[in-house]
Amino acid sequence: MIKPLVTFLIALTLLLSACAPAAVPTLAPTIAPTAAALSLKDGFNRSVTLPAPAKKIISLAPSNTEILFAIGAGAQVIGRDEFSDFPLEAKNLPSIGGSMGKFNYEQIAKLQPDLVLAASLNTPEQVKALEDLNLTVFVLVNPTTLEGMYTNLATVGTLTGHSPDAKNLTTVLQDRQQKVQAAMAANQTILTVFYELDGSDPAKPFTVGANTFIDILIK
Repeated sequence: MIKPLVTFLIALTLLLSACAPAAVPTLAPTIAPTAAALSLKDGFNRSVTLPAPAKKIISLAPSNTEILFAIGAGAQVIGRDEFSDFPLEAKNLPSIGGSMGKFNYEQIAKLQPDLVLAASLNTPEQVKALEDLNLTVFVLVNPTTLEGMYTNLATVGTLTGHSPDAKNLTTVLQDRQQKVQAAMAANQTILTVFYELDGSDPAKPFTVGANTFIDILIK
């Protein structure tokens, strides 16, 4: 797949736009990262420690890039995978590759990040290659529920020193989620939906499976 199955802000915006007039907000930073050591478990169940919230971040997935900008940490992003094209500001950042899983490790090392934010689609071998360059890597798990998405917002808020921004965004999204649920309760019309992930082969299109994040959003 070119992008992770969950580019969460795009998916959530598509769902909620039918019931709310505003798009998912991208917050301007309200605070500067504070110098306080932190340690969190990542998606590979590893303890990752930072001496302070990250100020120079490289994102290895579009979903991560969108989270960073959405919580107001966009100014701290110094590099992104080549498929991160939203928001528009992300496209102006240096690309570190990523097509077919091939990253430019030399470029990553040259940028000297204090955090590389990886995703579940990144392999243990890729994480090890980055750690062999003495880089700190945090793997952000792809959420399978809306609560998992809110947890990711809080996690990235902690890693970047933007916990208040992440909390504010979560409150906005939860409010919109409640409005959608209320609208669903008032309208029992059932629609049939086919979501195509990959139509490269018209005879064998790929779609989502049951109990996946996109399946939950469609339901």
